[in-house]
Amino acid sequence: MVKALCWTFLSTWKRFLAKIKSTCKVFQPFFTTKPTRQGTGLSISLSYDIITKGQGTQGEMWVESQEGQGTQFIISLPIQ
Repeated sequence: MVKALCWTFLSTWKRFLAKIKSTCKVFQPFFTTKPTRQGTGLSISLSYDIITKGQGTQGEMWVESQEGQGTQFIISLPIQ
């Protein structure tokens, strides 16, 4: 059994899922739902890389979203 710390961040922005066709796209660099020149689209991508590929972290990060319900990001880091 692997022990892990988990964090969940809930967004009440209900239009998030409508802006993307696949939740996998949200982790791609430069993906943004903002208008041109109002965001770089790097923060979630960088967070994902640090959590999942960072030296010694081997964590997981995923997103769950339901239209009209909101969006949540879940981060899981193993405890050693």
